[in-house]
Amino acid sequence: MASFQVVSLDEQPEPGWTPDAVSASRNAIGRPAERILFLWPFARPINLRAQVIGHGWAQIGPVHLLLRPGWGVMRNVLSSMEEARAALEGLPSAPGRHKAPQLRFGDGIWRPYFGYPVQPLTVDGRIWQQVFAALVERCGLCVVDLTAKRDAQGLSFELSFLFGRAHPSRLALLVDSAQADVDHCLRLIEAAWDGAGPRATSSRGAAPPILLYDSQSPAYVRAGFRGAFTGKATLPIAAKALRCLGWV
Repeated sequence: MASFQVVSLDEQPEPGWTPDAVSASRNAIGRPAERILFLWPFARPINLRAQVIGHGWAQIGPVHLLLRPGWGVMRNVLSSMEEARAALEGLPSAPGRHKAPQLRFGDGIWRPYFGYPVQPLTVDGRIWQQVFAALVERCGLCVVDLTAKRDAQGLSFELSFLFGRAHPSRLALLVDSAQADVDHCLRLIEAAWDGAGPRATSSRGAAPPILLYDSQSPAYVRAGFRGAFTGKATLPIAAKALRCLGWV
């Protein structure tokens, strides 16, 4: 069994990042934009915009937000690989002022944000694994928020696939310590690592860190409200996570 290092992002120093100054050549941490796969399988859909935009991932690169049909998301369901390939090719990459995606009825109105585009992809279960594998190959960074209660199950395929294919520096595993059963999340991760078998060490060596954030901290709550009303990335969680992964 791998030994996973647990890192509190709240205890990390403020990173040098410029979310309001992204361009075609430089993202918020001063690197070329990186295409991102974002997966939050246990979340309420209304939280996803706060995660992707407020945490700063949309200031790192274009984001493919992978969703399942049962989450009540307002999206046409991709039911064939032909539809999925067309959707993946159709995502623009240019930075600018973008409209925050409306994920379901009842969403509050978010102001347009400045950064890279976010593309929600609602995928039929019959082609989920194929689309997931295609996105892992396509994206330079895979972000998985594993915030889950004790009864949450699943993700064995996704995590085992990532552990066998993605270098640790390409994999950001997040957990909200205020909302999750952290021990249960760690057990899910460790089981998936063991399930990857020999592939789990062939491409990476060390296991990726588990990155904790606290959504109930006063600083987080204040920044979250500002982000909702201004459309800005107000929390440097993405930049702190990438520092922990050795990007900066």
